[in-house]
Amino acid sequence: LQNRVPSLRRDQIPTFPHPAVADASSDLDEADTFQRRAADLLTDLEHFRAFLFGSGAAAAARHPLDRLVADFFERAVKALDLCNAVRDGLDLVRQWRNHLAIAARVLASDAPLGEAQRHLQKLDAGAYVRAASAPRGASGGSFVVCAAMTSLGRRVGSYICSELCGTFMNQRRYYSSRVDWKQLRPMILKRIKSRSKEYPIKRMIPVAEEVFRAREILNEGVSTLLKFVPVHSCKFCPEVHVGAMAHEMRTCHGFKRMVKNQPHKWGPGNLNDILVPVWAYHLKNMFQDEIKHDQRFDFTRVPAVLELCHQAGADIPDEVLYKSEQLSTAVEGNQQPAHFLPEELRYVGQRTVDAWETLRLGVTKLLLVYPSKVCEHCSEVHIGPSGHKARMCGVFKFEGWKGMHKWKKAEVDDLVPPKIVWHQRPHDPPVLVDSGKDYYGHAPAVMELCMQVGARVPPKYHCMMKAHGLAPPVQ
Repeated sequence: LQNRVPSLRRDQIPTFPHPAVADASSDLDEADTFQRRAADLLTDLEHFRAFLFGSGAAAAARHPLDRLVADFFERAVKALDLCNAVRDGLDLVRQWRNHLAIAARVLASDAPLGEAQRHLQKLDAGAYVRAASAPRGASGGSFVVCAAMTSLGRRVGSYICSELCGTFMNQRRYYSSRVDWKQLRPMILKRIKSRSKEYPIKRMIPVAEEVFRAREILNEGVSTLLKFVPVHSCKFCPEVHVGAMAHEMRTCHGFKRMVKNQPHKWGPGNLNDILVPVWAYHLKNMFQDEIKHDQRFDFTRVPAVLELCHQAGADIPDEVLYKSEQLSTAVEGNQQPAHFLPEELRYVGQRTVDAWETLRLGVTKLLLVYPSKVCEHCSEVHIGPSGHKARMCGVFKFEGWKGMHKWKKAEVDDLVPPKIVWHQRPHDPPVLVDSGKDYYGHAPAVMELCMQVGARVPPKYHCMMKAHGLAPPVQ
């Protein structure tokens, strides 16, 4: 076995004869001989394994046979690696011979010269053609292939693979930059003008109609619950509290709008304190021209959600679309009608919770299809592919931008903002004080309003509400 397999230690470099020195007529014979020796090596390995783990196990464990066994296994592993390398090399040579034959047929054809053929002629591909046309069993055939591959290098192979072999060997593509923009410009302009024909998308019309119905149910439910649950609103800041007794935390900036360490001055709340209104310009066409600053009073302002549903194809009555300002009227008094039972109130609250979740989910789906913009510095929202040009942003009012908005992509919180309020848990004191604000939780105003009548909120709000959190220390 030692005579059959050459020594391949780590400190030795195997030497092989150069193809030009070796006899070219014996290349195939040497390959067959190497294959037979590899087969004999595998047979000897199996016999030696049976001997080593059989009757000779005790003798192989003693010195110096243990070192010889380790050396034998090292030689066997390197011999197998050599066999695998030779096999991969032969497969690569056969594959290149097939590619070269394809290149030879392309060059020999009478078809118009392509890009790959021009590069082949520039790089003198005669060696490849001679290598592809040589017989498989001719003397020196493998040496001719190796010489041709060495002389032309990787550039010819790259062009051949990119033109003839697809993405099997090379992923690059070569495109021509000769574009006639005079012919392409009318096509682009026609595409821009005809894109309005693709909207509204028919599959999104049911989603828009569902969002419109959910918004109507939500407004009706909140308006009903406001008659039974007291809501307090600060006169100097947007703070809102839902409950019988307003909190006493000093988080108001006061009428001078200075540091937020002033006590709140509470008043009765209304529908706009729970559902924050978001307005946008009503467009007759989704892809109409941008609204200029001088045209800001020529377009009607409607709720942003209704404008999104309108552009999505929902059938919205004009009395709802243009007269939504009646929803912002204040709710006077908190008198409970006699015909409302606690079970009915719980049903109204649960229905309102479901409508809130349906509304936000539907708006999220519509925003994935229909573009909407929101200003980064103010709450202005525009439903359309590009924002308007009305200069109404207060950040740049006294600067060179002249009140221009800085638009970005709108999210669901921009169109349906969740008004966050303090959540009073069962183990909290009756009046929330300033010393325990690190322990109290938060909740959207709609959820807090519905929880006051016994509705169950989704579990995703429990972390915000700190439902299982600690109570503030007693002072």
